[in-house]
Amino acid sequence: MNSLRCVQANLHHAKGASGVLCRRFAKEQLAAAFIHEPWINESKVLGLNAPNEFIQRDVVAVTVEVPTTRGKQEMVVASAYFPGDQGDIPPPEVAALVRYCKAISMP
Repeated sequence: MNSLRCVQANLHHAKGASGVLCRRFAKEQLAAAFIHEPWINESKVLGLNAPNEFIQRDVVAVTVEVPTTRGKQEMVVASAYFPGDQGDIPPPEVAALVRYCKAISMP
């Protein structure tokens, strides 16, 4: 059985934590990093070597290839923060991501 090595981390909006994560990602050959509170400047996520598609303050989503019994398959993987003090569940950014995935038939 194949497996994907992943890490989950809260970066506390810190530049240094982003650098540590990038080095760890490369050294440990991780498949995915699920992050919270990325380093942000002027509403842009910084310090991560990732595409900007669906990368926002509270939602980070990327397209990845995963090994399956039918070969490699592309899918969208996301990490999202749900504040809990707002009435929109899921948050509008998450709902937009789900609509996008459905529109392009991407799991």
